[in-house]
Amino acid sequence: MWLHDVIVEDAILYDLAARTKEEALAELVGALEKAGRLSRPEEAVRDLIVRERAGGTGVGGGIAIPHACTGAVHQPMAAIGRSGAGIDFNAFDGSKAHYIFLLLNGTGGDTLQLRILARLAKLIREQDLAGCLRESFTGKTFLDLFEERERILGEIESGKDLPSV
Repeated sequence: MWLHDVIVEDAILYDLAARTKEEALAELVGALEKAGRLSRPEEAVRDLIVRERAGGTGVGGGIAIPHACTGAVHQPMAAIGRSGAGIDFNAFDGSKAHYIFLLLNGTGGDTLQLRILARLAKLIREQDLAGCLRESFTGKTFLDLFEERERILGEIESGKDLPSV
């Protein structure tokens, strides 16, 4: 499975209007809904907020990875946002998130969710995903850069629980 296949091109937002974590989650989930990938956005936002209350998803360095397993989706999907002002996702280093990688997965997909999060963290750390967003100005350009960097690492390890996307 390739992570770039779960990113919804029409849900890559380069200028988030959101100023709060909750607004950012709603805006990114709204982009997934508008792209036709999500029919129950309120449920997805609720599950993301519950997850955020359990512990902030700011990973430092201006990056956040909000994520949730939710009954609102049946397969993994991701939306990405860039915020010039930055949004507080309770990062350990106190930095505001300028790059937000939102991930949704179906309920019961915890193992898959962990694999995807591990891959995303590795790409952020080793392949400068924030740089991809800085260098690109369209969803297509970002996905091309993302795919190029992901191919260096190879596919996410196969398993019975991995869907074909």
